[in-house]
Amino acid sequence: MKSLRHIASFSQILNSVFLGFIFGLIGLIVANQSLLAQSPPSEWKVGAAKIDITPDLPVRLSGYGSRTMPTAEVEDRLFARPMTLKHADQPPLVIVSIDAIGLSASLTDKIHAQLSDRFSLERKQVVLCTTHSHTAPHLDDVLPNLFSTPLTEVERSNMANTSRKTVEAIVQAVGQSIDRMQIATVEFGTGRAEFAINRRVLKNKLWTGFGTVDDGPVDRSVRVIHAKRMDGSTIAATYQYACHCTSISPELNKISGDWAGMSAELLETAFRKGI
Repeated sequence: MKSLRHIASFSQILNSVFLGFIFGLIGLIVANQSLLAQSPPSEWKVGAAKIDITPDLPVRLSGYGSRTMPTAEVEDRLFARPMTLKHADQPPLVIVSIDAIGLSASLTDKIHAQLSDRFSLERKQVVLCTTHSHTAPHLDDVLPNLFSTPLTEVERSNMANTSRKTVEAIVQAVGQSIDRMQIATVEFGTGRAEFAINRRVLKNKLWTGFGTVDDGPVDRSVRVIHAKRMDGSTIAATYQYACHCTSISPELNKISGDWAGMSAELLETAFRKGI
């Protein structure tokens, strides 16, 4: 996508490009007949939470090595969203969606250690998923060789501070999702979205750059888990779709969840009681 510096609102771009995807996803969630599996409500308990992880200090944004300056400008806010599912007498399982470029082994270890200490959750019970937004903060030990211009001492300090707060927020939100567990119906389904592309241009089996490869392999499946209260309202819905969060030019040096963050906000607007 070309530079967005002359575009008034990035939200307008995402609304126009991904609105069909969102409407399709909403349709899949609400249309029970298209869902592949549904369990009796008495067997499930589900809780969900949402916590703001937008940095409060100027940070270098991750994803693009060409960036040289930190930013505190926010296009849209970043969140961590855990969903805890417990089936019958089985131990709870936690899925956490995080608006971040990724998590390093060191950050993952810190999160799991705190979840174990506070909630007795084993590592195998927790799945940490990042949206891979290229307009989220650079975090400790993630892509350490990314930037051509090294971080300054102030930038490193702000990165460490942001990483610590992100870990703390994730752990806090998981606790909230556990506390909010309630009897639920859990559904699973698979849909399809067309906007992802294969962008690895090969020549003689060697990578030559980025572009649109029309005949390249692409996974267009959208996998959805939907949890509902006894009154039919949404507790939470989570989906998986294989597409980079690179809709924003690196020249737009503003914090954003990119298309994944926007889709979550639109879904939460559609399902007002849900996350």
